[in-house]
Amino acid sequence: MLEDPDFNEWLSGGSHTAFEAGAGAFSSMFPNLSNRNKEIHGVGDAAFEATFVSAPSVIRPGLGPIFNNVSCTSCHVNDGRGKPPLGTEQISSLLIRLSIPGQTEHGGPVPVPGFGGQLQQRSIFGALPEANVKITYEDKTHSFADGSSYSLRIPTYTLENAYTSLPAGVMTSPRITPPIHGLGSFEAIAEEDILASVDENDRDADGISGKANYIWDIVHEKKVIGRFGWKANNPNLLQQSAEAYNEDMGITNFIFPKESSNGQEQFDNQNDEYEVSDSVLQAVAH
Repeated sequence: MLEDPDFNEWLSGGSHTAFEAGAGAFSSMFPNLSNRNKEIHGVGDAAFEATFVSAPSVIRPGLGPIFNNVSCTSCHVNDGRGKPPLGTEQISSLLIRLSIPGQTEHGGPVPVPGFGGQLQQRSIFGALPEANVKITYEDKTHSFADGSSYSLRIPTYTLENAYTSLPAGVMTSPRITPPIHGLGSFEAIAEEDILASVDENDRDADGISGKANYIWDIVHEKKVIGRFGWKANNPNLLQQSAEAYNEDMGITNFIFPKESSNGQEQFDNQNDEYEVSDSVLQAVAH
């Protein structure tokens, strides 16, 4: 990034820095929000914590039919990052991305036929989860340059009891839930500043190399720089939030209007109303 002459290491978020300790620190609003934006933040924060259930229900129906979790905060606990399961714990804040070799027309990974681009390991009553995830570990010992040893735990992820046969060549990528604090400031970084830091071949020899990832913006129907997700596979917080609603919980919206079970026998082929309103989705992104 370009050097900021006003940078202060005590103000990592600039004027948006909040000095707060405790379990709720990551949920703090920017301290300089207008009253109107504070109201929108409150609506979005409440929706972020809301639990969905399967239809029919008077309150927050629409969960599934396949899903990873029942609410945003179930994965982003206290708005922080998730953790892999310990022992026999169920997967809660870790998911498995799926793809097969090749690229889509927009240059993205190719979804797995019958499974899509993300594994949903849970389902509502009467539906089948796509598969179970088994995690096994192997400890490997290595040595530092001074001869002292250390041990690393290497995970292996296996898909079991798939609802239908997985095609050959399926590639998996485990993704732990990322923290969400400060993402608004990240979205505000100018595109030219991101491109100024591109250094794919490490020309400055600082040991860091990287390039901008261009992905498809669904709303504007064009390729733009990706910013969000562990591999920068979403262009903005609106599309990131909409995809999480759809893929993680099976909640349809105006950006992702079809259930994540689309392409499976348990897809209902119904053009129902969106299961989260445009205004609530915008508030969650806010």
